[in-house]
Amino acid sequence: MTHPFYSLFDYHTRQRALTDLTRLVRWSKDIIEESPFLNSGLYIGHSGGKDSVAVTWIATQVLGTSVPIIHSAKPSGENAVHPEAMKLIYSIAEYRSVLLYPRDSVPPAEYATQIDGTKACEFDRTDGRHTDVIVDGELVSRKELKPYVKNGLFGKNFIFPLYDWEDCHVWALIYYEQLPFSKEYLE
Repeated sequence: MTHPFYSLFDYHTRQRALTDLTRLVRWSKDIIEESPFLNSGLYIGHSGGKDSVAVTWIATQVLGTSVPIIHSAKPSGENAVHPEAMKLIYSIAEYRSVLLYPRDSVPPAEYATQIDGTKACEFDRTDGRHTDVIVDGELVSRKELKPYVKNGLFGKNFIFPLYDWEDCHVWALIYYEQLPFSKEYLE
């Protein structure tokens, strides 16, 4: 099967994404390194999706593998985690710490800051998933997304290293670095 980087994007978009990649990865690493929350119980939020794959790789390049990954499982219903995404999560757990929490549960207080793959460009998605983020207890459009959010969802701090990326950039990173991704994207 064709890699999503080739099946989803035309030649010019792929070339632009690859050209932008080095700059964007450096920028995203800087966002993590310069975060005001670096000493605040870091963890990587991982949904099993492509953006989580990219942000996990970037965070690991900066912080190593000691930062745990937390997955909040959505076992059933309309927004359930795809079985292939769960296979990816379980495969990651074979070589590094992955903590699983039920949907809508809050990770313990020692996990105060989530490194997250949310992107501003998804402010208008129409597939039923949330398009807003929480900042100081208020819903804010992803269009207004910034790299750091204090007091976000569940009162956690958030670092958004991919906030200004597009899908083509995420797939370019996954393709270029040959990162494993959920096979749901091949369906």
